[in-house]
Amino acid sequence: GSIFKLVTLTAALETIPDIYQRTFTCSGSIEVNGEVVNCTGTHGTQTIEQALANSCNCAFGELSLELGADVLAEYAEKLQLTLPAKLDGISTAAGSFEKDVAGSPGLAWSGIGQFNDLVCPYGMLRLVSAIANDGTVIEPSLLGVSENKTTLLKENTAEKISAMMNYNVV
Repeated sequence: GSIFKLVTLTAALETIPDIYQRTFTCSGSIEVNGEVVNCTGTHGTQTIEQALANSCNCAFGELSLELGADVLAEYAEKLQLTLPAKLDGISTAAGSFEKDVAGSPGLAWSGIGQFNDLVCPYGMLRLVSAIANDGTVIEPSLLGVSENKTTLLKENTAEKISAMMNYNVV
C-alpha cells in the first residue's frame, strides 16, 4: 500500500537534487498514457513534505515516472524489501517489485504502492525502524536484545524522512 511511498521518497531524496524546491499539483488525479491515476483527495499545490503528509498519489505517481522502474527497483532492494530476512534464524518472505515500462500507469502506481508491489510486514518494520534510528536498524529479536545492526539508509536521508513523517502526524 501507500507505505511503499517511503521507498519512492528515499529514492527521490537521494537522486533528485532539487526535490525540496519543487511543488506538486494535485487536482484529484493525473492522466498517465491515457489512463487515470486517482488520488484520495484534491491537495492543490504542495511541497514534497506536504505530499507525504497527504499521501498524495498524484505527487508520488509523478515521482515514480521521473525516477523510473530501475531506480525504484534498486531502492526496494537497497532497503532490503525484496530480499528475504531472518528473525532469530527464521526466514521471512521476500517482497517483490515488478518493473513496468517507462511512462506507464503501472509504473506510476508502483511508486504509490498500488501496482504489483509486495512487501513482507517484517521488511517494513525494519525499514521504519531504520528511519527512526538514523538509518540503522537494530535487528529485532524474539527474546532479549539483539546487538546486530544493519544500515539501510544514509543517516541524512533517514533524518529527512523522519521529520516528514512527524509532519504527517502534526
